[in-house]
Amino acid sequence: MNGRFRMPAGSARGAGWVRRCVAALMTVFCLTTALTIAASQVAVSAATPAQLEIFSGYHDYGVVRVGGSSAPIAFTVVNYGETASGPLQARIVGDDPADFQINGTTCHNPLAGAQSCVVDVSFRPGQLGRRSAQLQVGDGPSDTVTADVTGIGGTAQLAVGTAPAFGGVAIGASTAQTFTFVNSGVAPSGAIKLAFGGANPGDFAVTRSNCGGGLPIGGSCEATVTFTPKGGGIRSGTLDATANPGGSASAPLSGSGLTPAQLMLVPSSLDFGYVPVGTTSRAQQFVVENTGQADSGPLTVTLGGAQPGVFHITGCTGKLAGGQRCGIVVTFQPTAYGADQATVSIAATPGGTVTGTMSGAGPTPTHLSLSPMPFDFGTVGTDDAPQQTFTLTNSGDINSGPVTAALSGTLAPLFHIDSTTCTAGVRGDSSCTITVHFASSAPGHATAVLTVTASPGGTFTVPLSATAVDRAHLTITPATYDFGTVTSDQFSSVEEFDVVNTGRLTSGPVSVALSGPNAAAFTVISTTCGPALPTGGKCRTYVRFKADEAADTDTATLSATAGPGGTATSALQGESVFPPVLTLSPAVYDFANVPIGTSAFQTFTVTDTGLQATDSVYLFLEQSTGDHSYQISATTCGGPLPIGGSCTVTLRFDATDTNYHQGDIAACPSEFEVPCAETMLKGWGTPSAHFALSSPPDFGSVVTGTDSAEATVTVRNDGVATSGPVTVALSGANAADFTVDANGCATVAMKQSCQISVHLTPGATGDRTATLTVSGNPGGTATVTLHGTGIAVGVAPAAYAFPNQAAGTMSASHDFVLINHGSVPLVGLAVTGSDAADFPITGGTCQGGTVPAGGSCIVSVAFAAGSPGTYSSTLTASYLAGGAPQTLTFAATGTAG
Repeated sequence: MNGRFRMPAGSARGAGWVRRCVAALMTVFCLTTALTIAASQVAVSAATPAQLEIFSGYHDYGVVRVGGSSAPIAFTVVNYGETASGPLQARIVGDDPADFQINGTTCHNPLAGAQSCVVDVSFRPGQLGRRSAQLQVGDGPSDTVTADVTGIGGTAQLAVGTAPAFGGVAIGASTAQTFTFVNSGVAPSGAIKLAFGGANPGDFAVTRSNCGGGLPIGGSCEATVTFTPKGGGIRSGTLDATANPGGSASAPLSGSGLTPAQLMLVPSSLDFGYVPVGTTSRAQQFVVENTGQADSGPLTVTLGGAQPGVFHITGCTGKLAGGQRCGIVVTFQPTAYGADQATVSIAATPGGTVTGTMSGAGPTPTHLSLSPMPFDFGTVGTDDAPQQTFTLTNSGDINSGPVTAALSGTLAPLFHIDSTTCTAGVRGDSSCTITVHFASSAPGHATAVLTVTASPGGTFTVPLSATAVDRAHLTITPATYDFGTVTSDQFSSVEEFDVVNTGRLTSGPVSVALSGPNAAAFTVISTTCGPALPTGGKCRTYVRFKADEAADTDTATLSATAGPGGTATSALQGESVFPPVLTLSPAVYDFANVPIGTSAFQTFTVTDTGLQATDSVYLFLEQSTGDHSYQISATTCGGPLPIGGSCTVTLRFDATDTNYHQGDIAACPSEFEVPCAETMLKGWGTPSAHFALSSPPDFGSVVTGTDSAEATVTVRNDGVATSGPVTVALSGANAADFTVDANGCATVAMKQSCQISVHLTPGATGDRTATLTVSGNPGGTATVTLHGTGIAVGVAPAAYAFPNQAAGTMSASHDFVLINHGSVPLVGLAVTGSDAADFPITGGTCQGGTVPAGGSCIVSVAFAAGSPGTYSSTLTASYLAGGAPQTLTFAATGTAG
């Protein structure tokens, strides 16, 4: 069967009803009528076999949410034969049978002729996308009909609704846009989460949103996003909405970061120069530029400063777009003489403020002044030519006319105009100079007049005067000096040379210098010369001679020069001689294998082998910092040493360890150590016996006048040789309280040990200490500190362990006996325990009592643990002894089972 409904042949009337019923979607009335007609036709013809037909043969469920279910669709199966069908069975087959479900059916029994049954099928998609299957209904041996079913599995789906662009925004400023998301799916979405992504997510922020919950089918939500660019240029990102179900949708974010508006003024100042009072200058212009990319706010132009009223401005109103300019035209109209200044400020928000300055002046007339006037050259040395510069100043604003300068007077020829910068005139608010000098070859007083004239400007006369006298004259003493004989490469003593001005005038600055064939052998160490010397003035120069390596005589000249003052000289001489040459033997010496703790000695000989006697022999001993292994034990060196003569020095090496010790002994003919003879020293110690002591245990608390248990001190020889005889000694504050019971150490072999026994008998209460000293040669000395505490009160036992006790029961009491070994009674006794519940004090005679000297009392304690475990308690007895508070502790332990 192909799924079409068919009537028996010759049943045209019945077929017509069927077509009308199909057109009317198989209403019950139509089916009933069709079956009645079919029955009436059958009644007049022979019976036909069962023939099945299904209505309809195809159904599309459309889009259904994945995991949801469509409404069921009824599929009708009709037997339009005359014979009943076999038992019917309905099932889903095909590509996706699991996505379609038979909800109910009446098609399971045999279907009589002209009868129908119904199968209800719903679409329940398990996956997204198109799903298809077939509904099969049949009786097996007779006939099977099929209907194709299909549908689409869908879900919620977020999509971008609106995503506007932000455009250009100044960096740091903000603008907002509204973005929408819609649910274009077939199911409500889950809760929506918003997040930013892309290249510049930090430039964007959500300031308002109703997208927090889910969206119904076709629903939408809005998010207001603020764009605050943090940098320039294109800034981008994404606003990502996600939901489950719903998937994700990404709205693009874009805008441009514009550099903020920033005003710049060019030039920063305008100078109108001189403008006649009452007139207007030519116009000049300030250019205002917005160097940012964003628009500025409206421009405000303001005049300020000292004289704003004489400057007039126009231009620059409204806003300036990014990169745009405008001009401010300025004119100057002075109303009085003198300088005028003002400022112009251009401000915008945003954009900032820029300020320019304006200046100009109403010119004042030419006004000249000449200085100094009059002028006296003072006392001048003959043949000197001192100069003086005269300054002509124009304090007005108008330039002067050309300037002439002339000298007049009987002795005018002694005065000379050297130069002038005034010839062309003097500009307003400027100056020029005229230089004049005086020179006379003969003593005497002279005068003249300097006349300076300009038009406009006026005439000025300057009286000049000078007195010529004999000039300055330098001398130097001593005029000659012999530094004597100096050893090669050594320095002489320093000699003083005095420079004196014996003339009648102050000298010029004084300079000193050395010259001559051997000037390099002499050195000016220091000098007070330099400034000019007055008449009778003096300065001093210090010179030193250094002998060269050749045995010869060196000469040079010391000169002192001043202008005026001339040059004074002193002849210098010094003789170089060969130095004494010392040798030291032996040149190398090893102090090898010296037993540690001992010393070795060696004598060295110093000999003058040169051609010069030695005035004195200096000895220098060098060794590493902190190392004192080498010492000078004795020497015959120190005084003069003739050519070929000798002296001796004896060194001692102290071996303190096995380390290598290096040093040098040097013998020098001068305290400057050059030239010197040297001997390299080497030495090291050979290991010997070495004692090390163990620390004995603390003697603890011991009743005064009684002996403690013995303590053992172990003596170990860590050296590499057998020690010498061992001696033991006690010292220290309480040495009398300690006793050496046995000394098991005679000598100690290498890497062996022995024991010394000691006990404490405290003579008083409190800390008792002493030092135990063990000595041997070889072996050295080793010490250890002994310590114990003297007490006046004792307790027996000091600790007690109760036998195991059943939990929840109390043991028999145990007595602790407190004994007063002191000489004063114990008053106000009180005994407490750290675990009074498990170790109760059950009785005794101590609590609240007094124990006389030599007496005792009892504290009874029981063990009563409530649960299994191990327990302990520290018991403390407090009392007064001689008025001083004291305490004594003892312990109890026990195990409860």
